[in-house]
Amino acid sequence: MEKNNEKLKDIIPGFRTNILWKKVVAVFGYIFLIFVFVAILTSPSEYGNRADASIEKIYNAVTALMIIGIPFVIITNFMGVRDKLPLFKKHKIGFTILGSFITYIVIAIGCSVMAMTATGLYSEEYFADMREAKEQREMEEAEKKEEVEEEAKRKAEEEKTKEEAERKEEEKKAKEEAERKEEEEKKAKEEAERKAEEEEKAKDTLNEYIFADSDNKYLTEDEILRVDVKKLKIARNEIFARHGYIFKSEDLKKYFESTSWYKGTIKADKFNSDKVFNDFEKKNVELIKRVEDEINGVADTKSFIGIKGEYQCGSDMEAGVISVKSIRDGIVYMNIGTHEYPYLLENVEGEIIDDHTVSYRGMTFVWNDVASLYVLDVPAGFSDVIWEGLDYLIADYYHVS
Repeated sequence: MEKNNEKLKDIIPGFRTNILWKKVVAVFGYIFLIFVFVAILTSPSEYGNRADASIEKIYNAVTALMIIGIPFVIITNFMGVRDKLPLFKKHKIGFTILGSFITYIVIAIGCSVMAMTATGLYSEEYFADMREAKEQREMEEAEKKEEVEEEAKRKAEEEKTKEEAERKEEEKKAKEEAERKEEEEKKAKEEAERKAEEEEKAKDTLNEYIFADSDNKYLTEDEILRVDVKKLKIARNEIFARHGYIFKSEDLKKYFESTSWYKGTIKADKFNSDKVFNDFEKKNVELIKRVEDEINGVADTKSFIGIKGEYQCGSDMEAGVISVKSIRDGIVYMNIGTHEYPYLLENVEGEIIDDHTVSYRGMTFVWNDVASLYVLDVPAGFSDVIWEGLDYLIADYYHVS
């Protein structure tokens, strides 16, 4: 019994070498082959009668045997069959390939012969069922194809509808955005025009003032002296007009009512400048009034011979310049420097000593005549600004350049 088992193992492919992995592969392979043949033999036939079903099962089994069995026998050399075939027993690659090719030709011919033989054995009922089944399959395939086409068409229409809706939505948004931008541009243009108009009005209003900032800064005497003396009265009174002062003077009343900014609201007898004016306005009113009085000859200049003007000791940019701005109350108000830097010493207040002499910080300014002077006792710290002993002249007075 054991000898028979050993002999059987030597015959069955997969067990001949007694290698484990080959045994495992062989077991699964044989199970698969058995499953295939059982499925072929037990599967019901959809066509013809019982005889047709038997013929179909035999045909399928033989065909499977030829397609699977013959290559299996040759490949595994079952019972030495491959070594007995003329082309395979030479064990040369060329002959082996040729033998394999011929083998598959034989299998193909055998399958064709089996198909023709089975076809001759089937009944008319079998072929009628096959035709009906084929027509049913074609009908089902046609319906399925039609369903697929309908589904594709439906999806295409949905996509088209969706794209159309998106396009309209985009067009709507684009139109709304364009309208919004147009509205913004319109508003921006109107705002720009309004600002330009306001700026123009503000500019016009500022141009109506002689000193538009006399309520928020201290005016300088130099600023006031640059204004025509005839306008100083208006400049002083516009500080009152800015607070709604109602003028008794017809010429002032008429002038300020011609401006765009003046609104007369407070009668003269009710106006209290000490309460209404800020410090800028109080000091500016006083300064403008003093300059007016000085120009009109009201200021006390005593017997001093010097006059206001720009005294210079040369025409070069580095030449010294002494600008006498005003002479009043025993004081000569000056700016001292050069042509390039005329305000190195600004708002100098020199005390009048006599009709020819002014003193400032130990220095002595001596007038030769009304438009000529020289300086003595210049300290070292002022020597770069004031030229000691040189004559300073008002060029226009002497008609020199």
